[in-house]
Amino acid sequence: KVVLDFRKKFWKDDLGFVLSDEMIPTWWSQAPLKNNLLTGWAGGPVAARIAAHSDGELLEIALRSLAKIFDTTVAGLKNNLRMSHVFNWSASQTALGAYSYATPASKEALKILNTPLADTVFFAGEGLFEGEYPGTVEAAFRSGTDAASAMMETITG
Repeated sequence: KVVLDFRKKFWKDDLGFVLSDEMIPTWWSQAPLKNNLLTGWAGGPVAARIAAHSDGELLEIALRSLAKIFDTTVAGLKNNLRMSHVFNWSASQTALGAYSYATPASKEALKILNTPLADTVFFAGEGLFEGEYPGTVEAAFRSGTDAASAMMETITG
């Protein structure tokens, strides 16, 4: 994740999320707050491909991505950039690439938490995902989809 604070806003006030095919594919503003922050994010396989880069290299990748998305120049973005911070969870020894993380008891806990209560209460979320890339939006989505499928199977028999 890359957080960029610009001197001057160059996007529309109502900008929410931007999804793209760039190396940093997902961006969001702080709308409805009125500030000049943009957050860029890459997760899953994309994050794995760029994780070995230094924070400076990741900032450059972010600025190149943003320049293409907004049809501007990297130099212009750099001149407008007040501050930045790179959060490289893949390089963090405490996070190891995830917002959530496994413990020695996780395998047994996940079995319990992923079992519906009386076929009426189903749990889902990034922390309950049992596949690759835990602690990501993709993990939350997949966990929710799996829980919804299990719920539908219970309802329809």
